[in-house]
Amino acid sequence: MKRSRKATALGFDAERDRAPRILASGSGSLADEIVALARAHGKPVIADPELSEMVAGLPAGQEIPENLYHVMAALFGMVYRLRNEGVR
Repeated sequence: MKRSRKATALGFDAERDRAPRILASGSGSLADEIVALARAHGKPVIADPELSEMVAGLPAGQEIPENLYHVMAALFGMVYRLRNEGVR
């Protein structure tokens, strides 16, 4: 059985948030829209089906759960390094 495409947009406001927050989440054509908007606005897009499954059920506005902090720290670290190297 083929998996449905899923996408989740994350954000972090250091002044307000304790952890990254779910900005939007969806599957199928909504996932495609989330990815297209991220790319159109120069935001990094990381393809990770396992991570997508972990956050798929979280509602928009919710901070990621504590058990995903280490995963998100690695992800944000990778994005930071890629941006410093000029990769978008």
